[in-house]
Amino acid sequence: MGTNADDAMQGPPKLLIAVAGMLGLSGSILILSRGWHDPILVTYAGIWAVVVLVSVMWIHRSHLLRERFHPPGDRASALLEPAAMLLLVSMVILGGAYEGRAWRGSMIWSQESRIAALLIVATGLSVSLASVVANRFYSIYLHVQADKGHTVVTGGPYRWIRHPAYLGMVLWGLASPVALGGVLAIVPAAAYAVCVVVRTEREDRFLRGHLPGYAEYAGRVRFRMIPGLW
Repeated sequence: MGTNADDAMQGPPKLLIAVAGMLGLSGSILILSRGWHDPILVTYAGIWAVVVLVSVMWIHRSHLLRERFHPPGDRASALLEPAAMLLLVSMVILGGAYEGRAWRGSMIWSQESRIAALLIVATGLSVSLASVVANRFYSIYLHVQADKGHTVVTGGPYRWIRHPAYLGMVLWGLASPVALGGVLAIVPAAAYAVCVVVRTEREDRFLRGHLPGYAEYAGRVRFRMIPGLW
């Protein structure tokens, strides 16, 4: 079992590696695709850079850092995070690098469509970040944090839907292919959206059965991800 001191020693180097890796990925969007001449790609990479930095800073300040290094028993529930990274890389390669460079003439999205998609990406990432900040029990692992006094979170975006972070993920995931200017990137984007929906269903069922008060909360806030629909 690790200690807080162990986390303090491990945290900064691993966080720096994570930040460097994600910022490198953001830069690769520009280098591998249409270079620095596409303002939409520059903005897309910049949005991701900001989100990564803010996310890592938040994780470093919270108990989520400890979970990254000493995860609970149900590690299978954390597959969404590496799957998200894998599909993000796939979207970058298929959307930016492959179609933007090798198939330069295959761009079918108008500039207006790409700008609108970029706004949706920014909105989705903002919703996910706001959800993580509002929910101090947010975790990629599917478990009840009894040692931290885990309770149902009803503030922030959780007032309207039960899984706002996942709504944000679906928004930026589906909008990314259009913002990147790629057609083939729709395939990993759709796969990612399906993974998120499946995770949402599984998590909702788990919380109903294990987290006191969640069933009552679900009765008041009826919709999982899409207000008025689902």
